[in-house]
Amino acid sequence: LPLFWCAVISLSLYAAAYQAEIVRAGFLAVPMGQMEAALSTGMSRFEALKWVILPQAFRKMLPSFVSFFNSLFKSTSTVYIIGIVDLTRTGVIISQLKPNRIFAAYAIMALGFWIVCYSLSLAARALEKKLGMLDYESYKPEICRQDLLLIPIPKTVKRLMVTK
Repeated sequence: LPLFWCAVISLSLYAAAYQAEIVRAGFLAVPMGQMEAALSTGMSRFEALKWVILPQAFRKMLPSFVSFFNSLFKSTSTVYIIGIVDLTRTGVIISQLKPNRIFAAYAIMALGFWIVCYSLSLAARALEKKLGMLDYESYKPEICRQDLLLIPIPKTVKRLMVTK
């Protein structure tokens, strides 16, 4: 079996296991009363699943899927161990060929990973905002950063801090 297909099969099995768990958790997060309510309105089980359960489950699964795909992209760097040339392997090869450029090789490799991961998170944020899952304007955490400080803030600094 070629190395490429070994990597594809192993990453596919890894991804399938995690995605199955995400889907299972998404369906279990929808209250059972939703299905009962849909059935009581005269919908068939398929219609209830399609129009009531799936949209709610998808909204609950979306953040986990995005986080997993981001993690999966980073996990693909492990395929260089079996000899496949990817971004990580390219950085290692360049650093071995030109030892004086080792920092540049790893910096560019890190920048490549950061660009892809950050792009995925921006796309996820846009999708979540479009679906109305998160309202960033009204989000206010319950605990402020000042509440978690171990060292008390001096009174002169507290006067400078603007609170609403």
